[in-house]
Amino acid sequence: VLNGNAKVATWTESGQRQGFKFLVTQVMGYLTGGPQRYTGQPMDVAHKHLDISPRQWDAFMQDAALTMQALHIDDETQKELGDIFTTFRSQVIVDRNAGEKPPPDPKLCRKAPDGNSTYAQAGGVYPLATFVEALVELSLRSPELSIRYEDVKKAGATRHAPGLTYLLTEVVCHAAGGPEVVTASGFDEAKLGVLPEQWPTFMPLVQAAARGVWPNKPLIVQSVEALIEELKPEICAGTLAAQAGKEGGAR
Repeated sequence: VLNGNAKVATWTESGQRQGFKFLVTQVMGYLTGGPQRYTGQPMDVAHKHLDISPRQWDAFMQDAALTMQALHIDDETQKELGDIFTTFRSQVIVDRNAGEKPPPDPKLCRKAPDGNSTYAQAGGVYPLATFVEALVELSLRSPELSIRYEDVKKAGATRHAPGLTYLLTEVVCHAAGGPEVVTASGFDEAKLGVLPEQWPTFMPLVQAAARGVWPNKPLIVQSVEALIEELKPEICAGTLAAQAGKEGGAR
């Protein structure tokens, strides 16, 4: 039903999907009382031009309910989250039966950020989120890396692919010069969890993921690789604690 809307399908079938997932997680974290801060466009700016109908909205809400059930979220929390989604309805849909018409696309979601930062040169949150999702997927599939994680559908799971992807996207975007706020820094449970001795195995995966997103932009690939090298303490299990210990001894 949702992808019957060609304007919606353009987002879900393209590299925009990963950034959309990140921003939805971000805004839900913020609205449920978490430390996250939403950095995307206002809901109406991001959605009204897509001409989403009330029927398509209802299909989205049904999918949200099925997702919450699959993740073993309790009934009370499901209702609270559903109520939060409902507050967005009027900002998202275009009710033609009520005389509404979709506005022109402001083209702000796809607009590349201004400036010369790695964040701007890479294209902003959407391509960076795509890169991180690909990197996490490659890392979790790698038989040579010992990354501990759980199935997201396991009741009570915390270290799962979507969560690790979200947290690493925050870290990468922030370090690249973006407005994203890092909400978990220095905690091994929040890190991807590459072992320090496995870093030489990890970096080729970084290059592969980056080339997949920026295939004809070697300078951006190099910048992203250098950024990940700088973020080693936030990616490797135990690295930051060891570094802090050394600095304490030096003082």
